[in-house]
Amino acid sequence: MNRREIKSFAVLKCAKIGAVILAAFAALFLSPIYISILLFPIRSAVSHPPSHPPHPAPPLFFFALFPLLYGISGFLMIALACWLYNVLSPRFGRIEIELTDSVN
Repeated sequence: MNRREIKSFAVLKCAKIGAVILAAFAALFLSPIYISILLFPIRSAVSHPPSHPPHPAPPLFFFALFPLLYGISGFLMIALACWLYNVLSPRFGRIEIELTDSVN
């Protein structure tokens, strides 16, 4: 078993992969929410009695824009985290991983 340390992260590569994953998850989880809002509109008994129509669904561009903004913010935060690791790890210690040889 070999103990190895992660010396540094490729900041832009890590941030790019993380941003794509976060944007995909945001789109994946928002899709059923938007579909359910379209199928079952919100009706408030106080502000809209049954004779009034329900609240309109939020615009589609919000649900298209949110994953993009989530991906951008994820890119920035992951890039910051990787950069901080690269700057601070020589002083405070690096992440250690343990590797073993495959038996296949």
